Amino acid sequence: MANADVDRLTKVLYHTSLKHIDKDVWIDRYFGILTEMTINLGDILNNYDKDKIKYDRREDIDYQIRKKFWERPFEDEWDTDVETMAIQMAQLLLFKHLTKVSDS
Repeated sequence: MANADVDRLTKVLYHTSLKHIDKDVWIDRYFGILTEMTINLGDILNNYDKDKIKYDRREDIDYQIRKKFWERPFEDEWDTDVETMAIQMAQLLLFKHLTKVSDS
């Protein structure tokens, strides 16, 4: 378990949200998304090797758009979007930048 001061960090994040996000419903949604991303991020950091984390997720999404895979919402779109954000967060944590095609 991490030794981070979770209570302090949570308060900072909450107060930062109040300062920069002007609607309560957006703050609630934001924390819901952060919760899902955190769960996915833990899974990614614990179970994915660095090569799987490092690939350019944006390039993959662009390819799927070009092939018209994203023409209509699909059943698992939310999960895919959250996983994409969590993978990109893992890239920032591990590599200190988002992976681009030239990085792969």
